[in-house]
Amino acid sequence: MFGDYIQKNLAFLQYKNGYKLSIDDTAQFIRSELAEAIRKGPYSVNCLLAGFEGDQPRLYWLDYLGSVIETSKAAHGYAEYLVSSVLDTLQTKDLTEEQGL
Repeated sequence: MFGDYIQKNLAFLQYKNGYKLSIDDTAQFIRSELAEAIRKGPYSVNCLLAGFEGDQPRLYWLDYLGSVIETSKAAHGYAEYLVSSVLDTLQTKDLTEEQGL
């Protein structure tokens, strides 16, 4: 439900303002919605938001408290413990697609 709520509000903002929000602005919009919901009826939602700003990839990790951080790698759920350790050990900035596979 939260994803639908965000999607519809982003579409409304684009319609109202006449331009699409950047990935940075989108992350801050989601963060503000989560932070505001803490006082009313919190969402139990953790999000990963990914997108491109020009040709630069961006990845944001957002938690249910309204915290947001830009990161180069992230995971959620029970697999997070395994996936995070693999990414910390093996991921480098110059990793090719072939090396990743």
